[in-house]
Amino acid sequence: MFRHRSSAEIAAFKLQNNSKSINKLPNELLAQIFALGDEDRRSRRSKGYKYYGFQDIATEVCSHWHAVATNSPSLWTYIFISRPPPHRSAELYLSRAGSALLNLDLDFTTDFYRRYYEVRRDDDQGYKAARALGTINILEQYGATPDRWRSFILCGWVPKILYETVQYIHSVPCSSLRFLSIGWKTMMCDLPIMYEGTSSIEFSDYDNPNFNSKDLFPQLRTVYLNMFPVRFLLKRPLPMLSGLRHLNITPGFQQLSLAGLHTVLSSNPELNALSIYPGYAEHESFEPSTDLLVSLPLLRSLTLDSTGGNFSLIMKVMKMILCPGLDCLELIFPAGMEADLVGQILDRSYSTYDIYTGDESPPTPDDNEQQSKDHLYPELKRLTLSYAYQASRAFDTSDLLSALPTITFLAAPNHAIELLDKRPILLPMLKHIKIPNEPPKNLCKILNWRAKQNVFVDILEISEKYLDLVGSPLPRSLTVVKVPTPSSTRFCRESRVRKHNSRDYDDCSDPYGNDDDNDDDPFNWSDF
Repeated sequence: MFRHRSSAEIAAFKLQNNSKSINKLPNELLAQIFALGDEDRRSRRSKGYKYYGFQDIATEVCSHWHAVATNSPSLWTYIFISRPPPHRSAELYLSRAGSALLNLDLDFTTDFYRRYYEVRRDDDQGYKAARALGTINILEQYGATPDRWRSFILCGWVPKILYETVQYIHSVPCSSLRFLSIGWKTMMCDLPIMYEGTSSIEFSDYDNPNFNSKDLFPQLRTVYLNMFPVRFLLKRPLPMLSGLRHLNITPGFQQLSLAGLHTVLSSNPELNALSIYPGYAEHESFEPSTDLLVSLPLLRSLTLDSTGGNFSLIMKVMKMILCPGLDCLELIFPAGMEADLVGQILDRSYSTYDIYTGDESPPTPDDNEQQSKDHLYPELKRLTLSYAYQASRAFDTSDLLSALPTITFLAAPNHAIELLDKRPILLPMLKHIKIPNEPPKNLCKILNWRAKQNVFVDILEISEKYLDLVGSPLPRSLTVVKVPTPSSTRFCRESRVRKHNSRDYDDCSDPYGNDDDNDDDPFNWSDF
C-alpha cells in the first residue's frame, strides 16, 4: 500500500497514524468497532452492486488497521456469494476466518447466471441447481465445511435449488447450524413455468440423513421459508424443523393446509415467534373445517398476512393456535373484516367487556384479569394493524380495539388512531403509538385529549418525513421518536444475518439488474 512512497514519507505517514486517538485503542476494541462497521455496511447493501465489507476497507487504511483486521477471525466469517466462480475473495475471507463458525449468504439469482440465455433457461432446473451446488462444493474445498455453518441463507432462481440444498443439509453433519433461510425468487411472469417445472419433481431422500447420531443434526432455532413450495415442505415433516424458536413461512404455489401446518407447529412446542405470509399461493381452497388444536405456550409474537386472499385460512390458524402468553400480534387483513376478527379473538361477545369511561382511575392489569379470562390473547400488549388493500371507505375499528383492553403499543392506520379521543375511551393502557404513514390531522388534539382524561401516551413514533404534520403544543410528558425515512434504493437486510423480505420480488423489467461493472474482475487484493 506504500508502493509509490519514499521511506521518509512512509515513516511520517505511520507517525501521523499512530498519533490518532482511535489508534491508541486496544486492538480488541478496535476490532469490535470494525465489526460494528461491517454490520452497518451489510445492512445497507444496495441491489446490483458487489459487496465489500468494512473490513476490506479497513485493511487498506494503514498497516496497523490491516494487522488488526487480518488478525481478527470473527471479521471474516460472513461469506456472501452472488457471482459465478472464481470466488477468490471468499477464499481469502475463509483463510482469515481460521476455525470460526461461518455465516453463508448465497444469492443464486440474476447475477449468478451471467449470460442472458442462462438467466432465461427456466426450463432447465437441473442445470441451475448443478451450478449452485458446485459453488457450495467450492466453498467446502476452501474450508467452509457444513460443520462450521452457523447460519445459512440461500436465495435460488429455480425451486430445485431449494430442494437440492435442503436434501444436502440433511445428508451432512451440520450440528452448529442455528439459522436457516431458504427462499425462491423469480419473476412474476415465470410463475406458470416454475409451477409446471416443479409439479413433476419427486423427492424421497430428504428425510433420510446419511448419519445416525442426532448430535450431528442441525440444531436450528430460526428458520425462514420464503416462497418454499408447500407440497415439498408438508409432504412429510422435515426432521430438522423441530425445536425451533422462530419460524417464518411464505408458501409457494399452493396454500398452506391446516393439517400440514399443525404437524409442523406440533413439532415446535417452544416456538417464540411465528409469521405466515401469503406468497404466490392459490386462493382459498375450501379446506374442510377442522378442530385441530396446537398448544404453543411460549409463543410471544404472531404475524398473519391475508394479502393473498386467504383471510379464511388465517382465521382458522388463529383458532387452531393456543397461545395465552402472546405479547405481540400483527394482522394484515382486508378492510371490512374487523367484526370477524373480534369474534375470533373473543370466545364470548366483546360487549361483556367493561369499558373505561374516564370518570374514574384508569384500569390496572388486575382490573382486566377477570374480563380477559376468556380472551384468546389475555396477555397481549403490542398490536400492529394494516390493510391488505386500500378500501374505498374507512371501516369502524372501534369494536376491534375495545376487544383488546390490555394493549400498550399500537401501530395502525389513521382512522384507527382517530378513534383514540372518543368516549368510551379505547385502549386505556396505551402508552406507545407508532404511525407508519402520514398522521391524522387532529393527532395533536387526540394526544392532548387523552392526557386530560388521565390516560397518557408516553411515546409517539413517527417518520421524520411527517414530523411537521403532528402539530403543537404536545403534552409535556410525551416523547417523540423520529424514524429515519428508508431509502428506496436499498435492500431491507438485517445487520447480522440477512433476512428475506417476503414481499420483495423481482419484476420483469430487467433480467440483469444493475450490472454494468466488470464482474470478471474481483476485488483487487494485490495490496495485501
